Amino acid sequence: AKHMGRFRKEGIAELAERTLAQPERHPGLSALLAVELLSWDDSEAGIDVLSRLVDHEETIVQSKTLERLYEIDFRLVDQHAEKRIGSTDVNVRRWIARAMLDTNNADRAPLLADLMDDVVKSLRNQVTDGLLQWGQDESLKDAVIGEGMRVLNEDSWRGCEQACVLLTKLDHK
Repeated sequence: AKHMGRFRKEGIAELAERTLAQPERHPGLSALLAVELLSWDDSEAGIDVLSRLVDHEETIVQSKTLERLYEIDFRLVDQHAEKRIGSTDVNVRRWIARAMLDTNNADRAPLLADLMDDVVKSLRNQVTDGLLQWGQDESLKDAVIGEGMRVLNEDSWRGCEQACVLLTKLDHK
């Protein structure tokens, strides 16, 4: 499906739509095939199909869809942040975090700071490193420190650990 999408440019979004409409035994198979068909398509029709697949019931489909949307434009993933930030799938949360970090938008600091308490250490570290980068920008530093302090004052060792790392590296006293 991925190679077909690469070499057949015309009508690939329509083919992805027809693939989604096919009856199947496994609910996510058609959706995954559709995402792969759209691997090289950044048309409005392709983006529309992908945007609908973000709401698919299977998190593997959500994750692959968010990955493809991120490749096209991180803002296409960021617009799903509030809806998907609490996903049970770490890869979904990771794509959301990556897109939010790319926005350099202080409004995203609270959601990102909440991920400093994620159960997955690599995601916690990724978010903390990203917020540390934000803290180097004077326009974002106050928001980062404020959210770091909020997480530090919560009753969770994971978040406190990451907040301590963040605030120490930002030399906040």
